[in-house]
Formats: sequence, structure tokens, C-alpha cells
Amino acid sequence: MQGDFVAARALFHKNMLTAHQMLTDDTYENDADAYFILFQCLLHTGDDANALIAFELTGPSEKTVEIRLSEIRGEDQFIARELMEFASEKFSPNDAPAQRYNVILDELQRRMHLDDEDSERSTSTKAYQRIYSLLAEKRPALEGSADPSQLYEITYSDIVINWRYFCGGNCGGSWDFETDMNICKYCWDTPFCQNCLRKLQGGESKMLACDVAHKWLHVPRWNLRGSTGIRDGTVNVGGEVVDDQRVGGERVRIKEWLSTIWQQWGIE
Repeated sequence: MQGDFVAARALFHKNMLTAHQMLTDDTYENDADAYFILFQCLLHTGDDANALIAFELTGPSEKTVEIRLSEIRGEDQFIARELMEFASEKFSPNDAPAQRYNVILDELQRRMHLDDEDSERSTSTKAYQRIYSLLAEKRPALEGSADPSQLYEITYSDIVINWRYFCGGNCGGSWDFETDMNICKYCWDTPFCQNCLRKLQGGESKMLACDVAHKWLHVPRWNLRGSTGIRDGTVNVGGEVVDDQRVGGERVRIKEWLSTIWQQWGIE
């Protein structure tokens, strides 16, 4: 079936339906898994450019408000835990992370306002103010409403690695998006580190999966600064892939990009 992309699409159509269902359900918690399925389907049907977009969407995510609250220690820890309990009662799985974040900020403002009317609660007021300042500094973008230039400068301390990818070359290596990797275009879910791929191509590998005649998509190291677009709900589409890097294109909403993918696959 190598090179027959029409037949390949027919083969992976059920997988694409699964990805579509996961990305249109009432929860955000399975979206990374859905994008990985989408990545595999696009990779194995010759759509390298869109496959790279899908893979980038499986990458590290910004810390949620719950995670940031759980990291608070010292004198403000008790109130932080109170806010975590409030969050667990207030939110449902289909509430977007940015929406939950802003609700907590609104709740903090409400509590500060109530404390302003009660002079005996000045201690808790100061705690609310400190927590509010901490969270507001790292406020994420609400999809469709943010100016990317207004997003805070993200660092590695602001992200969470959701999953790791293990090398198929039996070296025991794994990735957390800190390094690049090579993923086979013919074998399902078969990645290699640079060293194991060289061994396979040189006939030195003892592994039974994959083949020297296959081709691999080089997935570059996750770009912390370049993720800004995804953080405000957009991806770079169009252009072309040259030496495994995207050249040209324009930014569109993720939902718009997905709509184009579903149309191409005859999924409504």
C-alpha cells in the first residue's frame, strides 16, 4: 500500500473517526490522545505538513490553575487548598483550562472585596492578594480573545509534560519533547532516536520491527517560544515542509484547521 494514499485513507478512516469523536466530545482531557491518533493517520497517508501540526498539539501544556495552586507553600497554602476545593466543586471536565483559570481569579477578587468590608480579615485579604498576583502574572489566553503579544513569556517552569515517547530501537531511550525524533511513515507508532535510526539504516540494528527501506518523518525538538501561537488557539498551516521544517504558511484557528482536515477525510 506504499504510495497508495487513497487506499491508506480508507484503511485509517475508522481511526480518524475516533480522533474526531474525541476532539468534539465534552472534555478536554483526551485531546492530546486524539491529536496523537490524528498525527499517526496523517503521517501514514502522506500528509507530513499536517502531521507535524497534529504532533505539536500533543506537546507540553501550560500548568492549569489547579496545578499552580497545588504548588503554593507556606502561609498561603491553606487558602490555596480552599481554592482547589472550590475548583473541584465548581468545574466540570468540559470547562476549558483558560476558563477555569479566570473563574478562580474572579473568585479571588470576590473574596478580596468581601474582606475589604471586614477589617478583621486583613490577614486573609493579604493572602488572597498574593495568590491573585501570582496567578494573574501567568494568566493563559482565552481561545479567540487573546492578542498573542500580550501572553506572558513562557518558560519550562510553566509547562507540564503529559507523556513520553519511547524509542523503538530497544535502546531504552525516551523523549519528553526535549530532543528530536524520527517516526516511521510505514510502521504504526514506531519512533527512533538518531542513534538507533543510524543503526537501522546501516544494517546494524537487531530489532525486528521496521525496515531499512522505510521512510521516517523527522520531528524537531519542541519549540518553547514557537508554541505561543498554539497557546492562543492557532496553528501555522500552508507552506511546505523542507528538510523536515515548515516554511511559509499562515496562522489560522485550530478549529478552522481541524474543519479542513475533517472535510478532506469526508467526516462531518
